[in-house]
Amino acid sequence: MADVYGPQTLQSAAAVAAVGLASNVNRFLTKTIEISTTGLSGTIDIQGSVDGTNFFNCRYAPLDATAALAYVVAQLSYTTDTTRKFFTITDYLPYVRVKLTSATAGSVTVKLVAVETGAAA
Repeated sequence: MADVYGPQTLQSAAAVAAVGLASNVNRFLTKTIEISTTGLSGTIDIQGSVDGTNFFNCRYAPLDATAALAYVVAQLSYTTDTTRKFFTITDYLPYVRVKLTSATAGSVTVKLVAVETGAAA
């Protein structure tokens, strides 16, 4: 049986540089982030932490049918984009958050869904 957590909104229509809500996802194996942008010009960091205080950019993989699966740590950059993209966090970290590091236009909403995989009942 799988336990599903979310979707939890980490950022809601953020239009200025802001740190999103940190979520404790310690018991979850799979963590997927949905980033929806509306005319966003800015940069976004997907971050993790081992203690819930000190965050750093963590590895993620874009879930994009047009690209080969690749693990990335790089900052996401948008130029007047209106899009909806999904990323899975590949590092095993107990805390995750998304940080809008800069924004000159538009807004972003970020949601998290996490799944704990367990044995069937």
